[in-house]
This record gives sequence, C-alpha cells and structure tokens, in this order.
Amino acid sequence: METRREALVVGISIYDYEPLRPRKGQGIPAYQDAEEIARRLDKDGGFHVTRLAEENKEVESEDLETAIANLFCPHGRSIPDTALLFFAGHGLRKIRGSKTDGYLATTDADQNKNHWGVSLTWLWGILNDSRVQEQIVWLDCCYSGEILNFEKTELAKLTMEDQGRSRFVIAASREFEPAQATIKKHGLLTAALLKGLDPEQNSNGLVTNQTLIEVVQKELKQAKQQPLFLNPIREILLTGKRGELLTTIPEENSPYKGLSSFQVEDAPFFHGREGLTSELLDKVKIAEQNFLAVLGASGSGKSSLLQAGLMYELQQGKRLSGSEKWKIRQVRPKDKPLEKPLQSLAEAFIDEQASDIERSVQLKYAEDAISEGVTGLARLIRASKSPRTVLIVDQFEEIFTVCESETDRQNFITCLLGALEQTENKLCIVLGMRDDFLGKCATYKKLAGKIQANLVMVTLMTATELKQAIIEPAQKRGRKVEPNLVSALLKDLGVNSESELSADKKNTAEPGMLPLLEYTLDQLWQRQKLNWLKLETYNNLGEVQNNKRGGVQQILENLAEKAYKQLSPDEQQVADQIFIKLTQLGEPQEGTPDTRKQVCQKDLATAKHPEALVDRVVQKLAQAKLIVTSTRRQGKEEIAVVDIAHEALIRHWSRLRSLVDENREAIKTERKIQAAAEEWERESNTDYLFKGLQLAQAEKLIEDNIDTVPLSQLAQDFVKASQQERDRLLKEQRNRRIWNIVLKVGAPLSILSVVGLGLWAEFQRQTNKSLQLANASETNLNIDTTRSVWLAIAAKLTQDTPQADLALLNALQENHERFQLVGHQGKVTYAEFDSRDSKRVLTVSDDRTARIWNLDNLGNPQVLTGHKDTVKYAHILHQENLMVLRYSV
Repeated sequence: METRREALVVGISIYDYEPLRPRKGQGIPAYQDAEEIARRLDKDGGFHVTRLAEENKEVESEDLETAIANLFCPHGRSIPDTALLFFAGHGLRKIRGSKTDGYLATTDADQNKNHWGVSLTWLWGILNDSRVQEQIVWLDCCYSGEILNFEKTELAKLTMEDQGRSRFVIAASREFEPAQATIKKHGLLTAALLKGLDPEQNSNGLVTNQTLIEVVQKELKQAKQQPLFLNPIREILLTGKRGELLTTIPEENSPYKGLSSFQVEDAPFFHGREGLTSELLDKVKIAEQNFLAVLGASGSGKSSLLQAGLMYELQQGKRLSGSEKWKIRQVRPKDKPLEKPLQSLAEAFIDEQASDIERSVQLKYAEDAISEGVTGLARLIRASKSPRTVLIVDQFEEIFTVCESETDRQNFITCLLGALEQTENKLCIVLGMRDDFLGKCATYKKLAGKIQANLVMVTLMTATELKQAIIEPAQKRGRKVEPNLVSALLKDLGVNSESELSADKKNTAEPGMLPLLEYTLDQLWQRQKLNWLKLETYNNLGEVQNNKRGGVQQILENLAEKAYKQLSPDEQQVADQIFIKLTQLGEPQEGTPDTRKQVCQKDLATAKHPEALVDRVVQKLAQAKLIVTSTRRQGKEEIAVVDIAHEALIRHWSRLRSLVDENREAIKTERKIQAAAEEWERESNTDYLFKGLQLAQAEKLIEDNIDTVPLSQLAQDFVKASQQERDRLLKEQRNRRIWNIVLKVGAPLSILSVVGLGLWAEFQRQTNKSLQLANASETNLNIDTTRSVWLAIAAKLTQDTPQADLALLNALQENHERFQLVGHQGKVTYAEFDSRDSKRVLTVSDDRTARIWNLDNLGNPQVLTGHKDTVKYAHILHQENLMVLRYSV
C-alpha cells in the first residue's frame, strides 16, 4: 500500500512593489530555486508536485492561500499522508508595538498599501487544522523564523505527536534576519537543501528530516543568517527508496518473542504484567502458602508470566528477600517422546552446572527416589541445601493431553501433593494451566480443592498494559513505535484506547491474542524502517484482497502461507506430516481443543521422506518461526525435539486447521496403530497384533491416507505382521473345519480326497457368499445405511473374511449413533467378534471395563471390571477349554 505524498513548490520572482523587484547580481531567480527543489522531490522523493514557479508567473496572495489550503486541508476524504510546502522569494515582517508577524511576499504585496502577502500566523493555523500525518514546511525567505515565533509552538508539537502527526519546519533565518543569496547561485537555504536531499550522498541511500538538518547546519555554519528548525520526534523519509527490509536486523536483538514465550533471560523486555507478577510474589511467600495455581486462557501469557515474571524475580531476590537462595525449577509433565511425567519431574533435581557424568548420576538418584512416590520426592526436597524449593509445573494440561496412562497421571498428581504435606514450607508448587482444563481436575478431589483455594487467574491485558508491552521493549533497544501503529494494534486486538473509553466500550484484549501481537511486533521489528516500527508496514503485512486490512490474525495467516508456499511440493508434503504429528488431538464434542505436542525429530522421517529432507524442512519452518527446535537430554544423549511454536498457530492458521480437521479420523487411527505397534515390539507376542475391525481400520488407512498420514516403519511392520497372522489363522481355521467334518463323517481313506474336495468347494462357496454380502453392504452405504449394517453382519457370520471386516467397519461408521451396545459409561475404544462363536462380541471402553455380549441377548452382557486404566483394546483367546481375555491399557 503506497503512501500519498503531495508537494507545493512556490518560487516568486515577479513583484509589483519596487523594493522587492530583482536587482542585477542578486543570484538565481527564486523560480529557478523552486524548480530545482521540485525536480528533486519528484525524482527522488516520490512526491506529486504542484508548481507555482515560472519565470514571468505572477502569484497573488489569494492564489497562494488557496493553494496552501488545498495542500494541507483538502476537501473530502482524500488526505495525503505527507504534504510539503517549499517557498522561495521575499519575506516581509510587520511590527506593531510588541506584536510581530511574518509574511510570504506575493506579487501583489505592497507595504504602502498595507498588503503584505500571506501571513505566517495564518499558515500556522492551517497546519494546526490539517489532518495530514506528515507536515513539512521549508521557507527560504527573509524573516521566515517568524513561523516559529509562537509561545505555543512546542505545545503544538507535543500535541501533534500524541495524535500520531508530525511537523517538520525549516526557516532560512531567524525572525529578525533577512535571508541571503550569493551572486549567480541559489539562496543559501535552497543550496543546502539541494545538497542534503540528494540520497546518493548517504550510504543507505535515504534522506530523513534528521539527516537533512545535519547537512543544512553544516552548510550554513559560517553564514550570517541562522536557520531555525522544528524537528519532530518521528523520523520522516524525504528522498530515497525504501526496501521492505532496509537493513539486516540481528534476530537475537529482537525484544519481541513472536510465538514463543518469554524466558527468564528475556525479563528486561517483559512489560505489562508487573501487577500480576507482584501478586504471584505475594502468594508464594513462606508465610502465605506452598501451593499456587495460575490459570488463564490459551494465549493469555501464562508461561511468560511464570518465567520472565515470577521465576526471574525469585532468582533476583530483590522483591522477595532471600528468594535468590531458593532452588527454583521449571518442569513440564510430558509423557512422550522422552519420558513419563515422573521422569520429567526428576530432572528438576539435577545441578545445571554439573558435568555429563555427574548429571547422569544425579538423574539416576532422583529417578530412583521419585519412583518410590511421595516419600522419595519428599526425601529429595528435605535433602536439598536450599531453604526452599519452588517447582513451577508449566503447561500442566499436558498431564491430560499428552499423558495417556491414568496410572502415570494419578502417580504424578499424588506425588506432588503428597510431598507438600511431608515437607512443610520447604516445597512450593506453582501450576500453570489453561483454564479450559479445570474441569478435568475435578476427578482428582485433593487437586481440585488445592486449585480452588489457591487460584490466580491470568486476566486479559488492559489498554495501558498492552501499550507498555508494545512500546517499552522497542524503546529499550533504541527504537520507536509510531503512535498511530499503537492505536491500530489496540483496535485490531478489540481494545478501545483509554482516551476513548466509555461505559459501553471494553478495555481489554480479546482472549488468546497476545501470541499474535508478539508475532506481529517481531515481524515489524525485522522490517523496521529508520529505527521506527511503522503503521505502513503493519498495513502491508496484514493486507488481504481488495486492499483491505486484516490485522494481527491476517498477518499470521499471510506470513505462514508465504513460508509454506516457498517450499517445494515434496517439502510441503513433509511439512503437512510434521504439523500433523506435532498436533495433539482434542475432543471437540467434550470442549477440549487441539493442542501441541513435542516430538523427537528423528521420528518425523519416513521411508518416503528421509531424514535429510525432513531436516531441511524443519530448518525452513523454524526459520519462519512456525515451529521451534530444541534438545533434551536422555541419559547421556542429547535428543533433538520439535514443537509447534504456539497453539495460536493451530487456531488461527486456516491451512493447519483444515489439515487437521480433514484428517482427524485418520490421525486417530494412525496413533492407535503406533501405540499398539510399540506395545507389540515391547512384548514380542503375537497376541498384541491387530485383528478384526482394528486390522480393517489399519488397512483402510493405508489405502486412503498413506500420503497424508503415513505410518512409521514400525507401524507398517506391525500391520504386515497382523495381516500375516490373520491369514495364517484363516488358513488354519479353514483346514480345521474341513478335517473336523471329514473325521466326523468317518469316511474311508479311499474317499477322503473326494470328500475333501467337496468340503473345499463348500468352504469356497461360503467365502464367495460372504464376499457378495460384503460388496452388497458397501453398495448400500449411500442408499440404505441400516441395510448396509445387516448385510455386513451377515457377511461376517457367513464367513470371517477381511472384506467382511472392512464392510462392517464402514457400515458402523455411517451408523455410529444408531447401532449401540448400550451399557458402557464411556467411549467404546474397540470391538471384535469371538473367533469361535460368531454371536459373541467383545467391547472395551474408556470407562475401564470390558464387556462380552451375546447377540441373542444384548441386555445382559458379561461385565469385566477392576481395570485401573482406560482399556484400549482386547482379544478373546481360546486355550484348551478355557476362554481367556487379554487386554491392553
């Protein structure tokens, strides 16, 4: 979006008043001075120039006033962004007692007739009334300093800056001085301006108000006349070409964090949360309490508050006496990829300065102690030399999203809360959690009670706090933020500035917008112009179709799309897979949103996409700040891990939202397969292979979604092994049926072959019938879904084939709300037919039960209880005359 720049260039050489008429040797005529300035502004400044400068052109006062008014105060909505007035000619000064005024002498000016030209007082009033953001006035005439000879000049300057406007004035001389010109040369000020406006004189090819003033001061340093300046706080570009990024700004110098959270080392740039930080410090005093729950919406800045706010202040010990001696550690309750929640807790007791060998010893000792549960953790706390240990458990919601084992979850919570009771004030626990997971805590009575009694909500930031977060980090780096940019940001965040606040206007940002604000500010920092973060850049970054502006959300969308589209087609496919693997699926029907999860980078590679390609894509996405890479220690080894930069990306980037939503069911299936494959590899037992509908689901995923949601090599091996085992069992079952019948018939050996062939034909007939029923079921999917289900069941009962399994899977998916085995209190996670009794069905559920149903009597299933965890899948095994149920959690 280009800015509109208008200039009015005036050079008057024709005068009616005899004392003002040009004399021989007075220098280059004023109209030629003006023409040179006009050419420079047109060529190098991008100004649309209006000229009142011709050799024999008369310019009367009414004409000049009209032109000036049209420049600074045009009628209608077409207001230029920058307006510049240059005047070369004579100036007059009128003195009446203690009152003085300066004038731009026009052709019809005549002191004898009390007609002086255009008043500088009038001109100042026009400037005050103008809505132009950048106002520039250069006067090369006698007594031009009168334009700044007002008591309220500085006050007007400050008022304009507050309103996002700037005024830049250069007067050739002080209010009592005549201006000079040398023989056959430009006026002194015009000559200095022409030199200063040449962008080639500056190494960066740019001329600003500041660089121009420096040249003018240098050129007129020895002159009898002394120029006067009104220089705004903001820098104004006068001539030269701006690139999108003028200079390379070292990334580490950015005071804004993009989609990442502020860390302890970023505390000097963490602003706007001083009040909330003080509240947290008060809460963790020994005399107060040893537990604190910090809850807020996703994107409200919880992690930044805990690290750059609370953790930093505790380490400094300046606001809470003695806290610098405490052991302050931050942990996340991760499950995969590297450790279980209690293992991540053990890391808090490692000396950060220790050698690798010492760390390994310390970690082993801590893990052994914590494996004992409450008593072990309490022993570690009491053994610490620090007077107090503060454990900041950030992103506590991961105990529900990433940790899949109820046992691990319960152990982690019990260990933390139990240690509190056994260590008195030597331990303080601070939980940071998204508020939409508060309901999940209700299952754990003691935890819910602690949270309710010790809750601090991370409230939305006010307009004042947001201004601090926007402006102060830049100021600490010696940069400035345009006031009108601040106003635009607040408006796009849904905040009314306090000066406009009324009873019906809110004063806080929309929930979850802070990451988008920080991301936008970081992008503006990388594109700063002349040490300014500018509204123009913001509008360009957020531009959508039809020149409309979309704000901070659109900027994230635009830049994420730009980074994605710069990838090759193969790289885009890898990027899709990376984003899918880094997304932890929520349960939309339960109000649980999708979140991010950490993944080992080596696990992102597949047979089709080798590590080298994945590494290249990871680096490009990290460079675009869409993902973050880091390392974590696993024993003596450093493991590379990858995260989505922030959950705001999942919520606000339309491509990623669509990618996850369109493949949600496939992703769920892939993760079930991966979990089962890992268990199969760990146990080395064919009982853990997929059967029935589970195997049909896996085969369907491979057929339909292999490019979008690929299986790992382990998962592929697992499915292949499951298929081989199924085929082996089918063959064994077929042979067993045939020979059982043969033996029951008791036919002589001479006719066994004939009977066998007949029975084989019967088996083939049943198989073909099952296949026909399965095909009919698939055909009826879009015609009669109820009939489709019964046909699939009939196919399954006629002959147990993979095609029957797949038909039943598809039919049940289409009728998932109509065909239910009513009784489970939770979601059914798996179901299969008994291989020896086609009317017996096994189901398992996340209500921690398994049930065996008889299709002839669905109202009285056999319920198997006592499981401590969610039951994910199970199999019915027949050993001799016993039916054995094997299940997995």
